[in-house]
Amino acid sequence: MSVRVSGGAKVTTKTPTNPATQAEADALLVTNKYISPKTLKSLLDTKQATRTVVIQVACSDLTTSLTTGLSKAYFRMPYALTLTEVRASLLTAGTVSGVTTIDINEAGTTILSTKLTIDFTAKTSVGAATPAVISDAALADDAIITIDIDVVTGGAVEKGLIVTLIGNR
Repeated sequence: MSVRVSGGAKVTTKTPTNPATQAEADALLVTNKYISPKTLKSLLDTKQATRTVVIQVACSDLTTSLTTGLSKAYFRMPYALTLTEVRASLLTAGTVSGVTTIDINEAGTTILSTKLTIDFTAKTSVGAATPAVISDAALADDAIITIDIDVVTGGAVEKGLIVTLIGNR
């Protein structure tokens, strides 16, 4: 039996004349080598079970300055997700002292013990002085997710907010 797995690697379970090592199988470095049916099933189950997915949500338009408020954007989870990272970005950065602070809620309850921030003059939360801390990583299938803007910088000129959720499905 021959099977193609992600990355285009072809694996076969016919004869053990040229066996693949477990490391080769795990890294999908398998071309015309034998993998036992048990190892193949394990490999396919593992690769499917740990798919990393990214969900991005536009929380404003690109030309209007952000204002604070609850539920600036919302969506329903298309599937259950174990959240590993959250990010935010701006098209136009804040220009006066302070931070842009964003909260992410599942069914009305925050999922962050330390909220997502973007430092003034920065356009991304990556590298923020205070990184976000996820307190509830298990997002349920069909849960309503809302995005709040809690604080904008003193100049209130930020525009084009996008929030990114990264996790394993």
